[in-house]
Amino acid sequence: MSFPVVNGIEVAVPPPSGYRVDFENPLTDASMVRNAYWIFGLEFAIATAFLGQRMYTNAVILRKFLIDDYLILFAWVLSIAAQSCLLNAYSRKLLGVHAWEMPIDNNTQANLLVMCTTLTYIPTTILSKLTLCFFYYRLSPSLWYQYSVYFTGFVCSASLVGIWFSVLFACKPIAAGWDVRMSVGATCINRPPIYITQAAFGCITDVMLLVLPIPTVIGLQMSTRQKLGLVGLFAIGSITLITSIVRLVLLLPSLSNPDQSWSLAEGCLWVIIEANLLIMCGSLPTLRVFLKNVAPRVLGDKSTRKGSEEQSGSANFGLHTFGGSNGPRRKFDTLVELEHDTHFNRVSLRPEGMGKTDVNIYSGRSDESLENNPTGDNDIYEYVAYDEK
Repeated sequence: MSFPVVNGIEVAVPPPSGYRVDFENPLTDASMVRNAYWIFGLEFAIATAFLGQRMYTNAVILRKFLIDDYLILFAWVLSIAAQSCLLNAYSRKLLGVHAWEMPIDNNTQANLLVMCTTLTYIPTTILSKLTLCFFYYRLSPSLWYQYSVYFTGFVCSASLVGIWFSVLFACKPIAAGWDVRMSVGATCINRPPIYITQAAFGCITDVMLLVLPIPTVIGLQMSTRQKLGLVGLFAIGSITLITSIVRLVLLLPSLSNPDQSWSLAEGCLWVIIEANLLIMCGSLPTLRVFLKNVAPRVLGDKSTRKGSEEQSGSANFGLHTFGGSNGPRRKFDTLVELEHDTHFNRVSLRPEGMGKTDVNIYSGRSDESLENNPTGDNDIYEYVAYDEK
């Protein structure tokens, strides 16, 4: 099969009748390309700052670096790779330019960069959502809740892994998936439904992650205003639902457009927006702890920690209660503080219907401490006893 030739140059798509092709100065969506650079520069800086506070909070303040910290860190690295592919395409005028105003080999390079973006962006999405799943899992020992977290994590992983392989092996030979010349005579599956499914599952899993912690928040003994504040925090963490919907709306018409180097440019811009939002949302759970220890005045907390607390690295947590009506109750300021509290015996909690538990909280000086330190300075202790009936 021969391709259209314009001014002695092969192109992937013939120009419209009467269109004057200019390979030296092709028509470019300059404002959209400029917006891509501005959005990346601003959002990436904010996302990196959010990630930095999460790393600092867990490594220095809480001194607990968990698996989800590694997941979000790796997701950040992959998001850089995905965005770099798109910025490279914008800078080389491979996106935001009509297919008939670039040589066919440039069109192949554009397809390759878009595919590389997809193959790195999908694991970015998986890792950032699994980060939230690991965080949610540690919030409650209730079996139904933990099974819900398992199911959500499975849906996030299985759906996107399946899509990842579908994108990579969409054509036989594989290179025909991006090489315009090799695509002639190659066997390829219908790829538009794959990208639509990717965006659709992104929306579904965002809704699941938004709804999942709400029953736990309702079980907290705190004011309605504070509960709404926590729900609002999780809602902010699911803002990628909006970007997924926008990306899906932009994607649908562009997939049937043969001039994809032009039509995909705006949709790829939303990939940059969403990639950074995923990192920010995955770093939100530690933000309040970070501010309470680094900038307490931001939260209206003028108190400072005692020297002994600073040396131990413990956070000066506030007080709210957690637990069901038939289980133990303990006071905490936020869900992340409950997760990291060293006194909280999470295993002692029982799901409803597995027995009633009485809680006794003791506070004072131990006999051993009085013998070793007659003044009793800085030797106050507290522990929680769970007496199961």
